[in-house]
Amino acid sequence: MKIIVLKFGGNSLRTSELRSKVTDIIADRIQAGYSPVVVVSALGRAGEPYATDSLLDILPECSTDRHRSLISSCGEIISATLLAEELNYKNFRAIALTGWQAGILTEDAFAQSKVINIDISAVMAELKENHIPVICGFQGISASGEITTLGRGGSDTSAALLARALNASQLELFKDVDGIFTADPYKVKNARIISELDYQEIAELSGNGARIVHNPAIRQLADQKIPLLLGKTWTGKHGTCIQPCQHNRHITAVTSKSGLARLTLRIKQNMQLSAVFTAFAEAVISIDFITVNHDMVSFVFNEDKTELANSLLKRLFIYGEILSGFCKITVIGSGMTGQPGVMAKLCTSLEAVNIKILMATDSYSTISCLIGQAEEVKALNTIHNAFNLQEG
Repeated sequence: MKIIVLKFGGNSLRTSELRSKVTDIIADRIQAGYSPVVVVSALGRAGEPYATDSLLDILPECSTDRHRSLISSCGEIISATLLAEELNYKNFRAIALTGWQAGILTEDAFAQSKVINIDISAVMAELKENHIPVICGFQGISASGEITTLGRGGSDTSAALLARALNASQLELFKDVDGIFTADPYKVKNARIISELDYQEIAELSGNGARIVHNPAIRQLADQKIPLLLGKTWTGKHGTCIQPCQHNRHITAVTSKSGLARLTLRIKQNMQLSAVFTAFAEAVISIDFITVNHDMVSFVFNEDKTELANSLLKRLFIYGEILSGFCKITVIGSGMTGQPGVMAKLCTSLEAVNIKILMATDSYSTISCLIGQAEEVKALNTIHNAFNLQEG
């Protein structure tokens, strides 16, 4: 049995016409000799009646995490039921399964829960009966029987975990984009689709602002080297394949993350930096661009956490200056390792258009710069052109 996992985003399922295209894609895979396992997200986006955000908006703000998790799991149930019935109408034998019916066991946390194990016996039983399992992504069940959710983008992780557990030949993600681009095509007009990426590159892209694939999903596929194909439901074609690969390019893509704030602290006698970092960690505030010298420490975080950050500092009796309006620009490429001149070229290109680099950091496959948010689009286009990313 050749199993593939097909995951469809909410925008791919929101109309009957689109669901018909989805069934055509599934039929095509069956015709090619595969046994498909389908994973779905909730229908549509915020503002549409069955989207996750719309369901959450029904609840009062003071609702418990348990009830928020319970209602937010309903969107995927609606999607799975609709698609399974559409498949049955076209004479395929499909069955909708919730995350827990599909054997997805999670830890006890109601939201942002982590998957502990997947019992694939129920899914395999349906496949052996030549049924198409249509599984609700984003959700699972705890050992105590509580319905849990996996956080934003969790349906991608559900699909990746199932692909891994089922030893699938490949995972195909269908969204409303053609594939992974060298830059955000809404901000860089000559951005092009990247036909092939390795797992490290897509992980860095996802972690630095390109919200195409949920980052935990990448980790589930990489160690088993399961190919990940990204495509657009409207066309049924793949634009990007993620798998082990080698290429000659130094830089693969440039991405950005806006809405950042920078905190600067003066280090005083007897001040414990560990207390600051511990407080931010316990408040689940992710920090970046950490700079420490003999009398100052600074770092950045999402500016929507500014009020919380100020309350943490007040509790610690520490004064810090928080400024908003920053953007992180990151160039990514597994081929930059050991290649001199990448940072020099990056700096030169930005300086030529009067963009000031405020902070910088790097890893073996990324270089990131902190700049003013107002310069985001100019910086993306400048770097994209400097490294000739528009050329295949």
